[in-house]
Amino acid sequence: MPTSISKVFGRVNRRRPCRICGKPDWCSYVRCDGERISICMRVSDGARKINRHGGAIFIHDDWREDRPIDVRVVTAIPQATIAPLEIRDFVYGRLIEISPATLYPGPLIAGEKALLPRGLSECHFGDYGGLPAGSGERDRIARLLLQEMNGHFTNAGSLRGVPGFWEDRQGVHLWKLKDYLLPRLLIPVRDGSGRIQACQTRLPFAAKNGLRYLWLSSSGLPHGTGSGSPLHFKFRPADLPYDARIVIVEGVLKADVLYALRPELYIVATPCVTANHGALVEL
Repeated sequence: MPTSISKVFGRVNRRRPCRICGKPDWCSYVRCDGERISICMRVSDGARKINRHGGAIFIHDDWREDRPIDVRVVTAIPQATIAPLEIRDFVYGRLIEISPATLYPGPLIAGEKALLPRGLSECHFGDYGGLPAGSGERDRIARLLLQEMNGHFTNAGSLRGVPGFWEDRQGVHLWKLKDYLLPRLLIPVRDGSGRIQACQTRLPFAAKNGLRYLWLSSSGLPHGTGSGSPLHFKFRPADLPYDARIVIVEGVLKADVLYALRPELYIVATPCVTANHGALVEL
């Protein structure tokens, strides 16, 4: 009898994440022979080939050389553990100060659906950053932030673990090694104490694939990490009255705009309707 597909292939999960991208979903692996073949749906660089479903096939470096498998030997891209919150808050705060959205008033402040047309005023513009379009400028900022962080946190040593930053032999990088046409808006995602947990980026125009908002992430890049999907708070949960109503908003920037118009509300934002239901229920 033919072997069941479910006995040959396994789906990744939180207990057994993908050995290539480190994520707990989308990807799969071959159950037999020590689970040494990975099929990653996010990372394709270094893969032997791409299957008909778009999965990148990898074989890990502990395979025996005499195995007749038509897959090139590769090593999984090293990933970093996410940095402590105080480090992320410091780095993101300085990133916004060094490269504020006000450096790009056309696309990020006054452009279509930018900060000004959304109802935010000049007093709010300083809360947002501008991710430069050029990779050289982003790398310059990354090097500057690394120097500042080493002066502020004596045991830090690197920006590894701060989502959006990664390292290779050339040094530290911010975002991708690619130049874009326009800068992106940097939107801080804050916890219940006002600290920046992560950042979202927003394109100043509608993308063809519909992904106008992206997390500032370095998942899948050397010594990088993902940000997860944290909730964004516009109040301190410790100060919440017992009988208060919490307004849940889809979208971080939408929550900021609503709070600017109605500061008496207790607002929390989820990045999208499918993200972080557990944290909302707990709240």
